[in-house]
Amino acid sequence: MGRMAGEGGDYYIGTQAVSDKKFTHIIVGSDGATLVGVQIGSQDVTTQKNYPSAMPGGYIMCAGGDQYFNHIEFSAGYAQGLLLSE
Repeated sequence: MGRMAGEGGDYYIGTQAVSDKKFTHIIVGSDGATLVGVQIGSQDVTTQKNYPSAMPGGYIMCAGGDQYFNHIEFSAGYAQGLLLSE
């Protein structure tokens, strides 16, 4: 429950790739975003998780279990990443 509540804090994700953080969840901004790529454990999971390139506003991306997103890149739009509490 703490992960969903963002106990590790949050981080703004714009159009510059972020590869130095660990996100449990990524919440796409209200206007949506254009996804370039997203990784869990340095493996691209865009196709595996069936993420469209045009992410709808408010969509919540969830790494699941003890996993975390370690890379995210948008070419347009923004998101809020919930940081893994370590």
